[in-house]
Amino acid sequence: MNTASIDMIKQTMYSQKVVNLLAEESLSVAFLDTAKTAYFNPNTREIVFPYNLEFMNSTIQELFMYHEAGHAISIKTPELIERIQSFDEQSLLNVIVDIHDEKMMKDRYPGTVKSFLNGYELLLQRGFFGNPDLINHRSFANRLNVYAKVGFVTGK
Repeated sequence: MNTASIDMIKQTMYSQKVVNLLAEESLSVAFLDTAKTAYFNPNTREIVFPYNLEFMNSTIQELFMYHEAGHAISIKTPELIERIQSFDEQSLLNVIVDIHDEKMMKDRYPGTVKSFLNGYELLLQRGFFGNPDLINHRSFANRLNVYAKVGFVTGK
């Protein structure tokens, strides 16, 4: 077994432990090279992280763990999942859910605040939200998303 495989096994085990502790339930964790970002599947109770060594680092991984654990905490019932999926403006709803869940995580686990700030600032620098100079020309949902995550830090 090569070093990269061993590191991936360690990262998966670490991530599994952290998200399970934060969410206070047993969640599945997977790393996929096809995933563009981290996401939480409320039906399977699985958190998926991107497996992209150029993109990921410990700062971004921490941010993704805290962010997705927040979704796992707040989205527990099938009724809520159905209501979310039936909402007409999905991108706006996703932003609102993100804002709510991240605020809840920061209140519940104050030590995550710095990880959120550092992770989102790094994602902004890497172009995760698109060209930072063109953010003001994007949809309302995209502008709200960037502002809620890093706007007050960057002034954008």
